[in-house]
Amino acid sequence: VCPQFQGKGIATNVISSVKDDISDTQPHIEFMSALIRSSNSRSLRAVEKAGFKDDGKGNFKLVFCNLNARPK
Repeated sequence: VCPQFQGKGIATNVISSVKDDISDTQPHIEFMSALIRSSNSRSLRAVEKAGFKDDGKGNFKLVFCNLNARPK
């Protein structure tokens, strides 16, 4: 996200929209994951707000989201 638009929830909204679209149109997909450098706190926060959980390991963070666990 361009610096002048950072901190406005744009990335979180995009991540949530993609997650919802995949959940709605691809019901056979149960999990989504993202690999993010652990020093990239803004990206980690954006995926966390979108419902992803950190695996807590290494210099890169593997975050995942169980699509079947979200309320319909």
